[in-house]
Amino acid sequence: MVSARRSTLDGVRHRLAGIGLDSLAISPASVRRDLVRAIGRNEKAVAPKVGDVDDALVRLRTVLRDYRQALTAPVAGMDASVLDATRHLTRLASLPIPPSTTARLGTDALRRLAADRSEAAQALAHAARLGEFRFGPDDSPWYGVTFSSTEAARAAHELAGRLHSSSVPALLERGYELIAQTHMRPFATIDELGEYLRLLQGIRDSLDRFSPTVFERPLGELIQAHGSRRDAPGLSGANRRRLRRLAKEYVRPGVHVTEMHESLLRIQAQRTQWQRCVEAGVAPEIPLGLADVYVAWQRVQAELAELDVALGRREPLASLPVARLVRTLAGLAAKSDVFENLVERAQLRDRLALLGLEPLLAELSVRHVAESQVGEELEFAWWQSLLERALQDNRALLGANTAVVDRLERDFRLVDEAHAAMAGPLLAWQLANQCGSRSSTSRSSRSISVVR
Repeated sequence: MVSARRSTLDGVRHRLAGIGLDSLAISPASVRRDLVRAIGRNEKAVAPKVGDVDDALVRLRTVLRDYRQALTAPVAGMDASVLDATRHLTRLASLPIPPSTTARLGTDALRRLAADRSEAAQALAHAARLGEFRFGPDDSPWYGVTFSSTEAARAAHELAGRLHSSSVPALLERGYELIAQTHMRPFATIDELGEYLRLLQGIRDSLDRFSPTVFERPLGELIQAHGSRRDAPGLSGANRRRLRRLAKEYVRPGVHVTEMHESLLRIQAQRTQWQRCVEAGVAPEIPLGLADVYVAWQRVQAELAELDVALGRREPLASLPVARLVRTLAGLAAKSDVFENLVERAQLRDRLALLGLEPLLAELSVRHVAESQVGEELEFAWWQSLLERALQDNRALLGANTAVVDRLERDFRLVDEAHAAMAGPLLAWQLANQCGSRSSTSRSSRSISVVR
């Protein structure tokens, strides 16, 4: 062991001489003493457990490196990075009137407009000059309606005016007067008025062949008696004949009913529908003027359906509550500038829709954005959509959660400091291994010499 320490001391002296420090006034005895102490300490050193620290350091370094690379790498399919997006969004936010659109573009729209957005911006500005963004969904019921020509638009406007001023009010007045004769509850929509009229027509046809008492008696057994034997196997032949004779008593004198089963089924359905429209115990009544009101209803129904087609409505006008229908027709009939440049604006809308800008068009119309600002709104929508798409698709960006990034950086510093602090114990352990190895080699050499 002493020879090993002496060998280590000689090695230190040799290295000091190699760098020109052999002339320093260092006492050989003090150097020897310090080295002996150091070697003694090192011989007792144990291997530090650095595996967990090294693994944590590698993981944290990988996450932070991937995050930094994701910031500057181009987004898939685009020639722009997240860092580019943040720079442009910062510039747009510093404008005197910063854009604030909440519209977002789809992936196809992002790719179509990635190389050049100037043409789309010019089309938006042209649409703004024509007044496209002066009207929004809440400003005119004609918003977003497309016509093949200005004449078609004018014709639809005139139809709405005619329905509002004469056709619908006249039908409502005559319809309420007619239904009031029957004790039925007032109809809520034009469609419901049609159901009432068809029901009354069906009851009228039934009463032309049957007495009114047929609507007051239960018809279940009579229907079974005139139906197939398989439907009522428990009904005896005698009872079946008796019920058939009873059914004939409800038929008006001089009337011959060939399809009694179908007629009774129809009357039963009419009675069920009638009872839903009136209070209990009210017998069916046929009002005067039913045919004339039905003809008027058919005409108004057809005109409303025509207007539905022109407007591209998914909810038919005839299905609207009466009060809402009247308000809607008033808005459609009102004089409006929305018809100015209608066809040209529709062509621009179609062109911009092909680029995937429909969400932006709708939002600009709601906010009534001026021509001078639509270009910045487009830029903001594109860059913000790009940023959100990248954050959604690339997990390395950590969802742009700066709190997570700050915590990772703090953890990395702590682990890095722990890793550096283990360098001393690790070196001591390595020196202890080297000294032990040299001591073993020296003892082996002496043993060989003795043997020889």
